[in-house]
Amino acid sequence: MAQIASAFPTAGGLYHWSSILGNRFLGYITAWLNIMGLITVLGAINIGPAYFFAGTFGSMVGITGTDMQVVIFVALITIMQAMINHVGIRITTMLTNASGMIIFVTSIILVVSCLVLAPAIDISRLWTFTNYSGDAGGGVL
Repeated sequence: MAQIASAFPTAGGLYHWSSILGNRFLGYITAWLNIMGLITVLGAINIGPAYFFAGTFGSMVGITGTDMQVVIFVALITIMQAMINHVGIRITTMLTNASGMIIFVTSIILVVSCLVLAPAIDISRLWTFTNYSGDAGGGVL
């Protein structure tokens, strides 16, 4: 379905193409599965910072990490995300650009530091297939 849908020049969503290529019921089911997936992913992403902050800063502010405290923290994170998205796209764009730059700079720093701090660089290992483990067959049983 993706190959067929990509050939048409429209910006329709998943449910739009499911309705066209299948029927209205498939479009309806696709829309509901998509929204359930988005809500599940949002909760899964927000639960990580909740447990991180409870474990890291919990003793400072009296948070023990009980279930209700985590639920409240996840709700607060979700409300803050909704407010940022509601206020304007400029903040979201700025955060996305900053995130991309942080990822780019961090990857460059890691690659350069691994190359500089390596005890020895043997580039010939990229095209030489030699067993350096000492085991017959490379340790494979």
